[in-house]
Amino acid sequence: PEEPAPDEPAPEEPAPEEPAPEEPAPDEPAPEEPAPEEPAPESPAPTEPAEPPVERGPGLLTTLSVMEENGFARAGEPVTAGVPLAREAGLRSVDRLALFAGDQEVPAQFTVLSRWGGLVSDEGLPIRWVLVDALVDVPALGQRTLALRDAGAGHRPLAPASAIAIDAASDPERVWVSTGSFRVAVGRARGTVLDRVELAGRELVSGEGGLVFAGTDGASYRSAASTAAVEVETAGPVRAVVKVTMGL
Repeated sequence: PEEPAPDEPAPEEPAPEEPAPEEPAPDEPAPEEPAPEEPAPESPAPTEPAEPPVERGPGLLTTLSVMEENGFARAGEPVTAGVPLAREAGLRSVDRLALFAGDQEVPAQFTVLSRWGGLVSDEGLPIRWVLVDALVDVPALGQRTLALRDAGAGHRPLAPASAIAIDAASDPERVWVSTGSFRVAVGRARGTVLDRVELAGRELVSGEGGLVFAGTDGASYRSAASTAAVEVETAGPVRAVVKVTMGL
């Protein structure tokens, strides 16, 4: 019998082709970010109109600058300043003085502090220093320039609409200080600074017990047991001073 032919090896199957590596896609450009918007230019803050320059006429003695630094508009704010005057100005009476903001006169009060070459009481000598008390309007964080002028003979300083008035004669127990409908009384007997406070005839405060001072040692000191001396030192339309001397 014929021997079977040896088994032929099965033909090898071709190996699967490996896929060719993919070529990287070209980089796409990154999307451009929008450019930041430039902020709109800020509108300048509103400012007060510039003050007109002070006219340097023959009556100008000096100028004063009043500044507001706390951010609050001031209307009729009390301002006090000592002002030196040149001997050559030859000013002998404060009645000739006037204070101006621009072309508007400002309510003011003037007091002689010293004179050139002599005593304050010698009215024949020129004024060296004068105390100026005025009521001034100043815008918030603004400035006001005031001109002190010699307004000539016959002039009288402008008084405020609600001038301060002192009454030391009509009431034997009190000295009254008023600005129209508002009145404050200083008691003569005990030196009570707010002995009475009235508004339009209605009593708001009564201080019949006198003043009480609290000491740092915890003790209380009272003026009710002492005798006070009450003196009017200054009685002007813009500023008044009532001096009280007492024991405790």
